[in-house]
Amino acid sequence: MAKNFLKAGILKARAMHEEDMRGFFEGGYVSNAETKKPTGHDLATIRLQKKGPMGRNIPRLDTSLLEEQKNSSLVRRRRETNEDTRSLLDKAYGEIRNQNQLLRDEIEAKYDEDFYSDTGDELGQVKPPASRESEFPRFENVVPTFNEKQNELQSYIFEKAKARGYKGEELAQFMAQSAIETNYFRTLEEYGGGKDRYGGGKEYRGRGFLQLTHDYNYKAAGKALGYSALADDPNLVLDKELAADTAFWFWETNVRPAVKDFSNTKKVTRIVNGPDMLKTPERIDAFNFMKLSGNATVRGINNV
Repeated sequence: MAKNFLKAGILKARAMHEEDMRGFFEGGYVSNAETKKPTGHDLATIRLQKKGPMGRNIPRLDTSLLEEQKNSSLVRRRRETNEDTRSLLDKAYGEIRNQNQLLRDEIEAKYDEDFYSDTGDELGQVKPPASRESEFPRFENVVPTFNEKQNELQSYIFEKAKARGYKGEELAQFMAQSAIETNYFRTLEEYGGGKDRYGGGKEYRGRGFLQLTHDYNYKAAGKALGYSALADDPNLVLDKELAADTAFWFWETNVRPAVKDFSNTKKVTRIVNGPDMLKTPERIDAFNFMKLSGNATVRGINNV
């Protein structure tokens, strides 16, 4: 029994010694009460402190600053790389956008040049007229065939225009447009009874030296000229005097303010004749002839 008691004491002493030594080397000498149930904070403190023999603390390298610097450097390099990449991409995209814009401008400029050369319309509101394949009678060949009525109408509107101050290219253009609109001064009324597309219907078909059309134009001309009855009786414009007055009203209200170069027959035709721009080649030919004739009309051979 004594032997067993002695053996138990030795085992207990050995266990106490091992526990003391473990506490000595791992965390300094601590009591059994403290080592039996260490807290989570105690265990974490023991692992981080790394205490050495005799309870002396071994200085531990603080890597937090190093990690912070490392991370900061990585972030900075990534940021710089991203900024450089973004800058290069922005530059590349900018170049592409500029090239595309230049290409669009070039295409639009070429289109505009072709379009305006066909229409003479700087507003870009009219489609180019269809090309005419058939030949048309030259004005110089038509004038000699004028009859008395044609010569009378031509001379009348010519003298009235000169009296209102028309001269040079404007006079030539006005006479050329009047000649084609009246079928070489043969008529003051549109052939065929007019078209339903006119404002107010066929009743407001073309009349006068510049073929006044649409009810709103008849009304506006009547108001401006003091002929309010025009709105209800458009046939009044078949009178030679009123035909001239409405032509001058339309020209000075719509053509003169919009045209600076009266040699631009296509632009003038677009205003006078509308989007169809009918008989543009004939108008150009008539303008060139009128321009060459100067301030004198050329009468037909039957009425020299």
